[in-house]
Amino acid sequence: MNIRLFLSLSLLTLLLMFSCRKNDDDTQDIVTPPNSLTIRVAGIVVNESGMGIPGATVKVGSQTRASDANGFFVFQSVQVPANRFYVAGSKSGFFDSGSGSIPKAGEINFVRIKLLAEGNPTNISSINGGTITTSDGTKIIFPPSAFVTSSGIPFVGNAAIYTRHISPANSDFASLIPGGDIAAVNASGQTVPLISYGMVGVTLLDNGGVELKMAPGKTAEIRMPIASSQIATSPATIPFLSFNSTTGLWKQEGVATKNGNEYIATASHFSWWNCDVITTYPAPIIKGRVLDCESNPIAGIVVTVNGQYILVTNSLGIYTSWVPSGIPITIQVQSSTNYGLSISSNPITINPVGGSNTVPDITLACPAYISGSVVNCDGNPISVYVWSSSSNGSSNAVYALNGNFVIPVVANQNVTLHMSNSQINIDTTVVSGALTTTLNLGTVLFCNPGGTPTGCSSGVTQAIDVDGNVYNVVQIGNQCWMKENLKTTKYRNGDTIEYIPRQPTVDDSIWHSVTTGAYTSIDKNVYGLLYNHYTVTDPRGLCPTGWHVPNNSEYDELVVFLGGTNVAGGSLKQAGTSAAGTGLWTAPNTAATNISGFTGLPAGFRAGGTGGNGGTSYLWSSDGGGTNGAFRNLSMNNGVFNSAYATKTSGHSVRCIKD
Repeated sequence: MNIRLFLSLSLLTLLLMFSCRKNDDDTQDIVTPPNSLTIRVAGIVVNESGMGIPGATVKVGSQTRASDANGFFVFQSVQVPANRFYVAGSKSGFFDSGSGSIPKAGEINFVRIKLLAEGNPTNISSINGGTITTSDGTKIIFPPSAFVTSSGIPFVGNAAIYTRHISPANSDFASLIPGGDIAAVNASGQTVPLISYGMVGVTLLDNGGVELKMAPGKTAEIRMPIASSQIATSPATIPFLSFNSTTGLWKQEGVATKNGNEYIATASHFSWWNCDVITTYPAPIIKGRVLDCESNPIAGIVVTVNGQYILVTNSLGIYTSWVPSGIPITIQVQSSTNYGLSISSNPITINPVGGSNTVPDITLACPAYISGSVVNCDGNPISVYVWSSSSNGSSNAVYALNGNFVIPVVANQNVTLHMSNSQINIDTTVVSGALTTTLNLGTVLFCNPGGTPTGCSSGVTQAIDVDGNVYNVVQIGNQCWMKENLKTTKYRNGDTIEYIPRQPTVDDSIWHSVTTGAYTSIDKNVYGLLYNHYTVTDPRGLCPTGWHVPNNSEYDELVVFLGGTNVAGGSLKQAGTSAAGTGLWTAPNTAATNISGFTGLPAGFRAGGTGGNGGTSYLWSSDGGGTNGAFRNLSMNNGVFNSAYATKTSGHSVRCIKD
């Protein structure tokens, strides 16, 4: 059936970085630094009931997102260390948390972050100190005069202290813990897994919600109960580690001593503290797959390891992680951690050795599925993210490459599907079928009936250059672009850029002899101006204030968001042809949809003469080297968005991107 989905008012923020590929032109590969990977990350931030948390701050490496109205987030392309990446999540009123795992290039790395509510505080007098006792018997004992402000001034008043103890006896321990994979930096600086005997989180605030710290020289005593199942194996002394909410790694700062059925330690600052056995380096690696009853891989399934931490299967149904050495490892899919999908497996136990260890496939009963084929306004397949959510907290995500998707959902429930390419965000609610059945939505129209998108999510609706030219703008992924080619005749500071007319007025040899900024024109009001690369890199600035000429990485981000080099051009080009009277491009203008709203125009170039008008678009990058500058180009003959280099004396168009 043909289903038209309706536009949501909100935009899902998606960020895309770069694609590492070389096309048939004279292009330069984007180099990923050694010991790092560029990956795609998609996930959801949820509360303890499994419901999405909107507006949470999510960070990976140097990039930051806010989770959308349903708790979802995407990092379309982000650079991370090759051995481990960490996705940090935070929001006011919740303890910081996140998820760490081994990155997988070339596929979507699914992440699920559970934030624990801080709840109600206990007030402790800053003058007298006092004791906090949680419902499970954890105690934190503060001495008198224990608190100072963030600037080190002694605090006078009642401190509002939020505490949360997480015991390995809790059946949901693996999904509650911060960090996800319980990884630590050992004394040699190596990253290793831990075996936890319990942890406690503490937040210190004044009654106005401003952060407090422990006073210099002051420590609080922490008494944590040991789970009854761990009493027999609990050592007499155990490392006491604090949690770094930025890296998601634990670090030993002391030792806890066993006293009966509890561990006792002291802390001089607070976030999360953990009693752990630090395992040896290097840690074994496990890798396995989760399949359904028909041997199809299932994405987004939560896999529990030794009840201590969770993994999430990627788009190929694969999970992988390092694990503690020297102990049996039990892997299982549990219905309780998969939010109503009603699927579980028998436990699989292996004894991993050093290096990589393959876990036998986990085969589950087939869940309920929803499938469909997503097309744009012209009926062509379009790649989008598809998220599912239901009222019981069930959620999942897949990437519909070329429009086709199959997503596992909770059975016999109202399920909302959220589809987005960031320009268009579409929701629909359907009733899922029974277990083992697939509800096929048929062709799903992903189309903005209001026309191509305009305006940016930051509220910016236009840009104005120093000449007073006004440009429309458009949000594409997490970037704000001009929708028109630049046509300023002055630098940002008001200095005039040299104008060199085209032949026959001025010979092209003069154009090629200039090694300072210059421009020429074909039809300024239609195509903008053509600038040499010296203009692009002039320190006086070419784009309007608050805007700049994009570099290669920013173009790469755009390319990855639009599906890759071979298809991005179609999404960027103005649709229609000059022959049909529907556009400026010469026929055939292959694959042009302009669904991005970028409206790429065929301004052509100036090199050994002026040419290409109607059939090509060359857009300068701010990057270059020696006598060459980098650029991107569009062609009437395909949907490719190529990268290449040309002499800096060439004349190309410029598109500006918001700072």
